[in-house]
Amino acid sequence: MYSPNPPQQQPISIYAINLKHRPDRAARVLQQFQSCTDYTVQLVEAVSTPNGAVGCFMSHQKCVGIAKSLNLEYVIVVEDDCEPCADFNDRMKVILPHLAATQFEWSIYLGGTFKTRPYDVLAHEKIPGSPEVLCSVKYGYCTHFVIYNRSVYDAVLAADPERMPIDHWLWTLPRPETTLLVSSPFVATQSGTDASDISASNDNRTINRRIKRTNIILSTFIRSKYPTLKN
Repeated sequence: MYSPNPPQQQPISIYAINLKHRPDRAARVLQQFQSCTDYTVQLVEAVSTPNGAVGCFMSHQKCVGIAKSLNLEYVIVVEDDCEPCADFNDRMKVILPHLAATQFEWSIYLGGTFKTRPYDVLAHEKIPGSPEVLCSVKYGYCTHFVIYNRSVYDAVLAADPERMPIDHWLWTLPRPETTLLVSSPFVATQSGTDASDISASNDNRTINRRIKRTNIILSTFIRSKYPTLKN
């Protein structure tokens, strides 16, 4: 009988991607996770390129490379504009052990997305004994909070960052071999206080609003499937 690997020992590392010339964002992401006592944030110097989306993808690859070298079962990667939900610590105490116990059933976990609609939900499952619901989704954008299962390390590292942004690349992965999960409600959003470091045309305030809107839409849908969650 299969015996799942236990969750990684605490404190669990969160690898936070941060450009060297943005110490303000480094300070902010450290502050954001300060109250998340089960975790320690490790800053990873982001790859700086003329095309910010390429650098972002390469920075995620850098974190996954670290995880592979350390033989981690999974790795939590956040971008420096990530904001965890208020009850992040308590929720992840339920979510992470479940992901560890079902490690062969998922590939990538996203802390939040935008443009994901109810018709993009392929399946949903309530974690036993908790109000947490995980959705398998086929579409959505944003990589401000990602958990990569070791099963996708090689695919991430082999990808060509020049071809497309990482949150587009995710949806090119083969199905059903690859399963992407998102919690409802989301466990993290993206700061809405400044412009994006990836592209001057991307405004984090707009992305923040889109994530919040998607969160409401999916949460409403999930509550219709699990009426007891309304209480």
